[in-house]
Amino acid sequence: MDNIDLYERFIKEGAWWDTVDMISIGLIGTLMKREPKEMWPITDKWNCDENLWIRRASILCQNSLKKKTDHRKLFKYCKNLAH
Repeated sequence: MDNIDLYERFIKEGAWWDTVDMISIGLIGTLMKREPKEMWPITDKWNCDENLWIRRASILCQNSLKKKTDHRKLFKYCKNLAH
């Protein structure tokens, strides 16, 4: 969890598809698997962030959860971002 602020900064400063996707799925996804109780409040906040890339990360980081995906939360996040 110590790195989450750094990852958020990387996402905001990298701000491009390949960079954000790699960080979201690889790095933040690993945190989601290891510490889901600590990560869900963060991704809840990110899903409403003004930054497009942070919002995208809130969804992509769930990719690594596979069978442990919280489908209700995932669909809620997607619905929040639908225009």
